[in-house]
Amino acid sequence: MDEEAWLSSAARCRISTATSVCVSITILLIISIGIFGGVYLYRQFKAHEVSTKGQRTAGGGGEGRIGERRRRRGRYRCK
Repeated sequence: MDEEAWLSSAARCRISTATSVCVSITILLIISIGIFGGVYLYRQFKAHEVSTKGQRTAGGGGEGRIGERRRRRGRYRCK
């Protein structure tokens, strides 16, 4: 026996349509969160990569020769 016999065919159609809409909205929400989260993580990774790029040098200062010149230039300024 049909358990949903008390529902009319129009009501079944509405329920099916509402379910499809809810599932579609949920899928779009999950995909958009994944895209925005991926872009955010990619930008964080690139920013970290750029900030630590110079720290691989033997000096360990992370700035290289240009940073040393800037530091020296700041210390010995004439007044």
